[in-house]
Amino acid sequence: MATNLALAEVQHAVACPKSVALVSMTIVSGTSQGRRAIVTLDIDGRHKTEQLTVENGGPVHAAIEVIKILVPHQLEFLACCTKSMGKGSDAVARATIQVRPRGRDLIRGVDSDTDTVVASVKAYIVALNRHLASAQT
Repeated sequence: MATNLALAEVQHAVACPKSVALVSMTIVSGTSQGRRAIVTLDIDGRHKTEQLTVENGGPVHAAIEVIKILVPHQLEFLACCTKSMGKGSDAVARATIQVRPRGRDLIRGVDSDTDTVVASVKAYIVALNRHLASAQT
């Protein structure tokens, strides 16, 4: 029995990455087509790229769906809020994302960028990393 438990713990440790970071992202979005996202993530030091076109939802949704392919996980997306941190069209945006793993407490991710979509995706990755860290303990 102890051997099976140890094997399950090793399999979980291998399957669950320790850190995820956004390397690059390209979004194609418009009024008459689906949203196409190409995302490259650094997952524990290795770059992985995936792309996906979604018919419904916006560019943040498309990017998050790609992230779910690259790092399989179950997080319920609850809210996204962006706020300008200055004046003018080149102001930095701060994004706050709220997600909830099944049966667990709310996780919040916050990040910023001059691009609101990038800020939102980076904030999602902050929340994802918090979820992954809590799953390993």
